[in-house]
Amino acid sequence: MDDSRLEWLPDLSAGLMGLAVDDVMSTCDSVSNLLLQRNPEGCIVRYAMRSVPESSHWMHAFTKTFAEAALQYWPNWYRQTFSFEHAAEAGRGQDASFDEIVDAMVAGCRSELQHAVDPRWLRLAIRCVARNQVPFVPQYSLTQQLRQLAAALTGSPLVVLISATWNEACDDPRMMGLAAGCEWVAEQTGGAVYLVTDPAIARHRMLEKVPFVHRSGDENAQWQSGATATSPEANAVAEAARPGADRVAGRQNQEERKLVFPILGRPHPGSPGEQFLARALANDRSLAGMFEFNVRVLGVRGSSHVVDLLWRIGKVVVEVDGFRFHSREEEFRKDRFRDYELLISGYLVLRLPHDEVIADPLLAIEKIRDVVNFRIAENQ
Repeated sequence: MDDSRLEWLPDLSAGLMGLAVDDVMSTCDSVSNLLLQRNPEGCIVRYAMRSVPESSHWMHAFTKTFAEAALQYWPNWYRQTFSFEHAAEAGRGQDASFDEIVDAMVAGCRSELQHAVDPRWLRLAIRCVARNQVPFVPQYSLTQQLRQLAAALTGSPLVVLISATWNEACDDPRMMGLAAGCEWVAEQTGGAVYLVTDPAIARHRMLEKVPFVHRSGDENAQWQSGATATSPEANAVAEAARPGADRVAGRQNQEERKLVFPILGRPHPGSPGEQFLARALANDRSLAGMFEFNVRVLGVRGSSHVVDLLWRIGKVVVEVDGFRFHSREEEFRKDRFRDYELLISGYLVLRLPHDEVIADPLLAIEKIRDVVNFRIAENQ
């Protein structure tokens, strides 16, 4: 779907809106891109379900997804950067106990977000992330946890993009759970929730209270809305998949989840390929320190792109492409246009397959080295 066809999409600062479409995944991609264009400084969590879960599992599964997102996003909670080292200095230096370090981090956060942070929850959550465990705190209810996790991810209202498609398991209880769950997410996060479904789900009687925008299968048809929901604000994000998102088709979990964050200036925690490259580059004597991760670059025609890796001095861009997200016709076309805009802006672009980076990071490093040497020789 052409992003320009989504200019109608109302901004939501809070609340729930449904989008009934023929191509759910393509629409999710286009909506994410449009929100990114409108405002690149916010945050989206994107949650895709291959099938709608039973109502008893909905809220628990969704809260666990937020907790997984929070673990990936650490230490950048509340638009800050937490540091155990700095917190120790605020305590008793190297002799500080773990409790004192955590207390210093909680105190620093509370000074910025008095209204949003529960110090007890934060203390327990930090204990989890310090052990690389998901900060899912059973001492708190799901509602309390979702509120705290949403605040930790952004420090401001989220945009949540939920997608689901119809199958034979979509009975009345599951549809009721889907509607109630989306309303609960919107209420507890205080943000905007877009529910993207196929028309069969949107027409279900259990979702009649959800305001849906419908699109017919006719490519020339206009979007029509049964309810309006407008606001001057929208939050958006740079996009990336959760770990393992580039699995071979047919091997995904039953509930397929995709988490999207505003990750800039560091390897994305949801991209194993970027993590592998970061470690390999750091250990290479000639390339260490040359490349920045997830950097926004401006083109000569005013375009803006977030690139995976950038050698700023040499104007070399490296992209790590997963087959799942770059094989569709629309994404393939966008990648070619993006390369064209970067090329005429003076950037040399190297695209590396994600699977190749995982399988042989040293080969990926050698390719990067070849491009760097080519650029150096070109400028001599």
